[in-house]
Amino acid sequence: MKHALPLLVAALPSAALGHGAADSMHHDQHAVTDVKPSAGASMNWWAKPGSEDAVLVQARMLNEALLAGHSATMVLDAWCAHHGMAAPNGVSIQKISSGTVEKIPAHVRKALAIPRGADIMHRRVRLLCGGHILSEADNWYVPARIPPVMRETLTTTDVSFGRVLAPLNFTRKPLTLKMLATAKLISKAASQGHGFDLFAHNALLSLPDGQPLAYVQETYKSGALEFVDGADTLSH
Repeated sequence: MKHALPLLVAALPSAALGHGAADSMHHDQHAVTDVKPSAGASMNWWAKPGSEDAVLVQARMLNEALLAGHSATMVLDAWCAHHGMAAPNGVSIQKISSGTVEKIPAHVRKALAIPRGADIMHRRVRLLCGGHILSEADNWYVPARIPPVMRETLTTTDVSFGRVLAPLNFTRKPLTLKMLATAKLISKAASQGHGFDLFAHNALLSLPDGQPLAYVQETYKSGALEFVDGADTLSH
């Protein structure tokens, strides 16, 4: 399926499409995660010997689609639909923590151009498609730059940030990328029956006038590859 990426990007809503490549890219190796693949899912293709290259191709396809998008939620909606993983209401989140924070990383404070004394919120979530864990994300945002109704939705519900704020037509600027999956890591994960990390993004979300809105750190998981034989689809 050589044209899978163009077809996927073409399927994205226009509001989800963004500027393309990251400003800087780094390659690193990451540990096998302790999250096991979803029970009953058709995802064991990547555990078969010799599937490592196919896994890396699929990971690159997802990575490039995310780099081309304004909204990770919209891209993941399209990815899951494209691969037959879609849940009835699209991608959902599992909120791990949420609330006002006083201490934030210096690079996050600088990127968000936060005035002295301004409130900052932090939201840590998992993004899910059915029982598939697609990613884990940390999101720092400035509540004063968000309409009150949207702020309330973010603090009281499990609706994703991208879905809540979609009416603001925000843009996404990739800042850094780390490729985490390697053939050795995939083989190790398969032998242990565990999931693994694919890649990590840092990105800045901004309003149409350029004002910074949120800083996100995202780690994408092998749950995004829990679809029917990905190695086979690449041969068609």
